[in-house]
Amino acid sequence: MSISNVVSTYTNANGRRENQDSYAAALFEAAGHTGILALVADGVGGEGPNGRLASIGAGQTFLDLVATGNVTDAQLVQAVAYAHQKAREAAGNTTLTVLRAYMGRYTIVHVGDSRAYMLKDGAQALQLTRDHSKLAELRERGVEITPQIHAKYRSSITRGLGHRNSEKARPDTYVGEYSASDSFLLCSDGFWHEFERENNYLPGNAQTGLETLAGRAIANGESDNITAILINAGELL
Repeated sequence: MSISNVVSTYTNANGRRENQDSYAAALFEAAGHTGILALVADGVGGEGPNGRLASIGAGQTFLDLVATGNVTDAQLVQAVAYAHQKAREAAGNTTLTVLRAYMGRYTIVHVGDSRAYMLKDGAQALQLTRDHSKLAELRERGVEITPQIHAKYRSSITRGLGHRNSEKARPDTYVGEYSASDSFLLCSDGFWHEFERENNYLPGNAQTGLETLAGRAIANGESDNITAILINAGELL
C-alpha cells in the first residue's frame, strides 16, 4: 500500500522567514497488518532557528523508530523522551502530537498545543487532545477570554519538548478505537485556529479540504505557520 492513499498534507510558512512546523508519516508492518505513525511538531523559537531544529529533530526521532519495524505504545513514550533530549541539544522547544493507528486501535502521545482530531463522515470533528497552554488553563478556571487576554497568551504553551524542567515536557497519552469510516487530523495551531471558526468541519475532502481551510485562515489574518496532516486510517483496516 502506498502512503499517498492514506495521507494528505499541507504546510505553509505563511509569510514568515522560516517554517518551524514539521510533519511526518510512515507505514509499518506488524503481524501481517499495516499500521501508520504520523505526527505534527510546531517549533517554538520566534525568528531564530532553534524551534525549527527542535521540531525537525522530533520528527526524525519517530521516523527512525518506524525504520526499526513495529512501533509499540511503550516505544512511543520512550521516543518522546529521546525527542525531548534532542530538542534540549538544539536549545529549542517544540510541541509534538504523534498518532499510532493499527488494527482499529489508536494511541496518541501529545505535548503542547498542536492538536489531534477524529473525523467521522459528515460529523463535527472530535478533539482528542487537550492543549497545554495558558489559554486552556484560563478557560478551565472559568476565566472569560477577552481579546486582550487572547492576544497576550495566544502563543504561551505550558508544556513542550526541550523545556529545562523535564516535568514540563511530560506527554499525555490517549487511546481509543477507530472504524473504517474514520480519519484523523493532526495540525499546528496555525491551522486549528481557523478549524475552530469552521466549527470543526473540514470544507471538502482530503487535500482539497486542507487547502481550502488553510486559504481561509490566511485570508482571515492568520500569522503563524500553518500545517496539517489528514490520515484516512480506515484504509488500513
